[in-house]
Amino acid sequence: MAFQQHLAPAELDQLANAALAITGDYALVRPVLFGGVLPAFRNMFPPALGIPQAVLVRVDLNQLNTVERLVDGTVPLKQWLQNLAGLAAGRPEAEIVSELLNRTSTSATGAAPLRPQDIPELKEEIVHRDDMVPYEFMGVGVQRAASVVKLMVPRHANGVPHMTGANPTIYLGTGWLVGNGSLLITNHHVINARAPNEAAASDADLKLQAEKTTAIFDYNAENAQGTRVQVKELLRWNTKLDYAVLRIDDIARPPLPLRPQAFTDDELSDKPPVNIIQHPDGRPKLYAIRNNLVSAADGNDLRYFTDTKGGSSGSPVFDDTWQVVALHRGASLVTNVKFQGHNVAYVNVGTTLAAIAADLANNPHPKIPALL
Repeated sequence: MAFQQHLAPAELDQLANAALAITGDYALVRPVLFGGVLPAFRNMFPPALGIPQAVLVRVDLNQLNTVERLVDGTVPLKQWLQNLAGLAAGRPEAEIVSELLNRTSTSATGAAPLRPQDIPELKEEIVHRDDMVPYEFMGVGVQRAASVVKLMVPRHANGVPHMTGANPTIYLGTGWLVGNGSLLITNHHVINARAPNEAAASDADLKLQAEKTTAIFDYNAENAQGTRVQVKELLRWNTKLDYAVLRIDDIARPPLPLRPQAFTDDELSDKPPVNIIQHPDGRPKLYAIRNNLVSAADGNDLRYFTDTKGGSSGSPVFDDTWQVVALHRGASLVTNVKFQGHNVAYVNVGTTLAAIAADLANNPHPKIPALL
């Protein structure tokens, strides 16, 4: 199925009006909105000279809306929206920009939309508990990061690579070592490499995409080359729990330690923090360790306010001892929810490691050891 567009025409109208209101002079601010977009693609847009503002913004949006992703795996409309969101902070248009950014991010990653949840407001509790962490917290976090990778998944259809111009179409995600030195885990939707409104990849294409996936260790800075490892095979996946286990050649690095039990009711009532190491938007590795409280746990899901972006799918969600408690998979749009006194647009969601371990125990694979 060919890619159609990220947003509907009515949503583009809303976005165009919001952009004009936020920027005041769209032509002047236009270079800022295209910041971070590949220059070769940016240069395909017409110069602003002599084009009315309202026409110019629609010309830009129409073109951005029909491009699924660029050769580096980035989504230009999403980058444009992220830049606009930064300018919209504190303005009434910020909510619609945030909503359309969330919609575009979901379209770009292939993550299925998650059901909104009623989440009570959480208050800052710094005066009621000690949130300081021990000295070794940061050092252990750096050690754990060595086992987290950026994933580049080339989309295929009927065994044939899907192309963006002369280059393969790449979907981005995050993964990490689990079980032993030759297994990676990430989301199924990362390996599926499809938009949410498309049919899932066939099993043959799914396996082929996995085998063509490149895992990049040590991509820790913009100028870092990283250590590239090719995935060998897809061992197990589950679409409901949204996980996939991949095999690579043994890289002689430690797997991430897993928390052997879920959060207790007492822990959840105290809103524990969870930390995420990730490659958002395919960027160098980042830590999310602020404003990161758990909101709730429900069945196989853990919900939290820890920051993520597209490309963070498949990241490990850690407790404060740096044991993995969940596999991050997406975000759910919410309304009328406050966190520390501020309105929030979404809550992030991960699949608990307990649920994944139980599924693997019930469906054993000779190359996958018991996780818990």
